[in-house]
Amino acid sequence: MLNQQIRSCYIDNCCSWRSKLENVFTSSKVKLDLFHAVSRVVTEMSLRHPFHGACPSDFSRVFRHVDDFGSSRAKETPSSEEILKKLNHFESK
Repeated sequence: MLNQQIRSCYIDNCCSWRSKLENVFTSSKVKLDLFHAVSRVVTEMSLRHPFHGACPSDFSRVFRHVDDFGSSRAKETPSSEEILKKLNHFESK
């Protein structure tokens, strides 16, 4: 385990923690975690919008493999090409 580097760190409130963590882990990138990123997008949608109920789960599936179901992720994040394809499908839906 020695000489291991942390390449990235995904947390909530990344803007307030980024500089502190990057000072300690100099070779790492600090980014917003997926759960909170999806939540921030969904909260911008009106509660009266007819798709508000289905939107969170549909949007979060954009970032999961097609056959990765359940409350917790079982597979790695799909490629950026696959995410883009699924995001375009989500937007058209």
